[in-house]
Amino acid sequence: MGSDGHLWLTEYRGHRIGRLTADGALTWFPVPTPDPVATPEVWSTGEPFPRGGPLAIVAGPDGALWFTVRSYRQNYLGRITTTGDVTLFSVGPSRGDLGSLAVGPDRALWFTDCNGRAIGRLSPDGALTRFGGVPSGPPTNVAVAGDGTIWFAAGNSINRLVPGRPPLRFALPGDLASERSIAEPTVTGLAAAADGSIWLTETTAVTGWATSGGSGRGLNLLGRLAPDGTLTETPIPSSAAARAGFAGLTAIGALPDGSIWFSQNQRPWIGQVAPDGTLREFALPEGHYATGFAAGPDGAVWFTETGGGVNSIGRVGADGQITRFEVPADGRLLPEGNLVGLVAGPDGALWFTQHYRHRIGRLTTAGELTEYPIPTRPDPATERLALPNPALPPPGAAPTSITVGADGVLWFTETGVGRVGRLTTAGEFRDFPVPASPTFLSHITAAPDGALWIADLAGGQLWRLTFDGEHATFTPTLNLPLPNRRLP
Repeated sequence: MGSDGHLWLTEYRGHRIGRLTADGALTWFPVPTPDPVATPEVWSTGEPFPRGGPLAIVAGPDGALWFTVRSYRQNYLGRITTTGDVTLFSVGPSRGDLGSLAVGPDRALWFTDCNGRAIGRLSPDGALTRFGGVPSGPPTNVAVAGDGTIWFAAGNSINRLVPGRPPLRFALPGDLASERSIAEPTVTGLAAAADGSIWLTETTAVTGWATSGGSGRGLNLLGRLAPDGTLTETPIPSSAAARAGFAGLTAIGALPDGSIWFSQNQRPWIGQVAPDGTLREFALPEGHYATGFAAGPDGAVWFTETGGGVNSIGRVGADGQITRFEVPADGRLLPEGNLVGLVAGPDGALWFTQHYRHRIGRLTTAGELTEYPIPTRPDPATERLALPNPALPPPGAAPTSITVGADGVLWFTETGVGRVGRLTTAGEFRDFPVPASPTFLSHITAAPDGALWIADLAGGQLWRLTFDGEHATFTPTLNLPLPNRRLP
């Protein structure tokens, strides 16, 4: 509602602002198209792709209407008086859309820069301020360095949390793949190495990016962030599926011997970076891939394996030979990704999650398997909405990530029910609900101070969990803006 008592609206493709009176009279005011291009792009339908259209609109503190404008080279805020006079103000180089717009209690205009990952403020006297470092996505992975520093991945960035200090965001380098789409790498995995470095898997999920005219960064990169902040990236060869934009690096693990292990979805292999930097490959059967890694008590590397209808725990010996231990599937052909998390337990066995079978598994190095069903079920109202599939188990806890706490107990995320589970090596089970909804608890790790850290993909939160032997306390930690640091 404008100061004149009429309704005002934007028409993006028409490049105009509308005024609608109470008696239904509609008047349109054209908005100039900034930064026109010689050859307009088109949608797949053949329609022209609009440039410079107005989006959000609010009544300003000065009696005029203010609106955001999407443009090719610049971001703009627009001002239109109630008589239709339009003025555009540049608010910085464009990397996509300006989103929401609001008037603050300070009478300033506040707006979101979605792809620029920033909040902007235009004061009444025309001063522009940008607050960068807004996370580029919800937390997906979390790792704890040896000094207790918490690291988590969010979109195209990795972020550092030091207790008692504001978090710091490290944005990865990226490039424009075309005039419309941004092909920045997404961090898909994170691991803290013994030397204080942070290793990460990066995937640029843009079809044809390697040949799209960009800088040739490639689809898949293995990154190492040194303690001094220096980022080193190594391109990883891609399968045909990955080159088509369907796959990327997925799991990564840092082992105590200094080696880094990683895998790629839809590519049958395991990669290893030795302490001396040598890259090795270990072949898997066609259609198989690894989803998690752990150092076994026998000195071997163990991994969860899925794909091709297979659910097994694999072992890579010192001689490079791979041994497999099959995990039963109750006669069902489970979807890929049933086996996810893996950790070496305090009892000398390997413990892992069975996402679709709602179980925690225990495997000794001799191949003896024990399974612990997790009984927690989703809310009945939610469960009734799910379409039944006789080939799959019913909805349930869906355990995903698993770690060993400072108390010597297995802790894991229950993605299907928004809870964190606790399982002793004797099989005693409890779980605790996260005080938020919706949630998608994707990763959990333990810190030296006894706390557990959980990445919540749906809630956009990083939870810190403490346990006093009886009660679990969840503390949200992402309630501060993240100071931004762009990596070279």
